[in-house]
Amino acid sequence: MKKYIRHFIIFTLPLIVAFSGLEFTLARNFPNVYRTDKTNLEANLDKVQVLVLGNSHPWMGINPELFDYPGFNLANLGQDLYYDEGLFFKYVDRMPNLRLVMMGISHHTLEFKFENRKGTNWLSCLYLREFGIFPQDPFYISKFDYCVLAMMGGNNPFNNILSWQENVNIYGSNNVVNAFGWATLKNRPKIIKPEEAKNRVQGLNSMTDQKLLTVNLQRLERIQQKLQQRNIQLVLVTVPVTKYYFDSITPDRYERMQNALREFSKKYDVPYYNYLNDASFDLTDFYNSGHLDVQGSKKFTQILNTQILQQYIR
Repeated sequence: MKKYIRHFIIFTLPLIVAFSGLEFTLARNFPNVYRTDKTNLEANLDKVQVLVLGNSHPWMGINPELFDYPGFNLANLGQDLYYDEGLFFKYVDRMPNLRLVMMGISHHTLEFKFENRKGTNWLSCLYLREFGIFPQDPFYISKFDYCVLAMMGGNNPFNNILSWQENVNIYGSNNVVNAFGWATLKNRPKIIKPEEAKNRVQGLNSMTDQKLLTVNLQRLERIQQKLQQRNIQLVLVTVPVTKYYFDSITPDRYERMQNALREFSKKYDVPYYNYLNDASFDLTDFYNSGHLDVQGSKKFTQILNTQILQQYIR
């Protein structure tokens, strides 16, 4: 028995050492868009005047490099209001020149929870690793919180090399975002079809819960109250989508969203700009049914510059 144990230790010890060494190296050096954003933002906290928050719609659709004022885009894939609030309060008191916060609100935002987003909910570990923001479920424990190798493979860490490679490309590359936090994704292929839009919207709808509406509005309220104390302007913005996407949105869900935003806007005197079905954008401005491409984001950022920044920053 002792001989068996000794042989087992001799065999496994090198593997454990190799795995631990690789894990340690990756934990310290493996780049990801969250770390890149953190590094770039923290190097410019005293300069930023415009902060963008939200999910992938503003992340890909708003390029602060084109603003007339120094700005940073801290939105990200599937980012919900829980993480928007966490990031906001982590940095707001360290941004002495902040003058405007642009909050992206998509059709599902007010009823959405990041951990409900199957397939990428594992990314919550990056908010913990990079920003110290714990998952909103107090008892949520994931192997991804403790293992970078697992994190790199997403929900299929060790037996799906395509998943591994995709996550390395998207989340492990400094080239995904520019120095202002905008997701460039220049080489992403265009996929714009009615069926793709329908599937995309249905997928997001399946991750929402109407019960979250009140909780998420309270998060917006706390952000607004903090900004009001510092005389900083909050602006709510809904980013354009294709007609295919817009037509796939459930009417009652959209009406519920609009009613909630109108009430919030009126109560707190917060302007809301809804570009969701803006006729000035056509299919050539998008890379898929719900996200602007490089050309579209340039057009949209210039609109925001004129209609919002020049009006509220003087």
